[in-house]
Amino acid sequence: MLKGATIGDNCVIAAGSIISSSIPSDSIVKRNTNFYVEKIQYKN
Repeated sequence: MLKGATIGDNCVIAAGSIISSSIPSDSIVKRNTNFYVEKIQYKN
């Protein structure tokens, strides 16, 4: 995690990910060649 980046509540971050920007709450960060953020969807 780099300086200035924040991680919101209820996030899942893949091992080995480098967090360089803020991640919103309820997000999943998946790591491939490039990482991307996906919103967690809750079932009612």
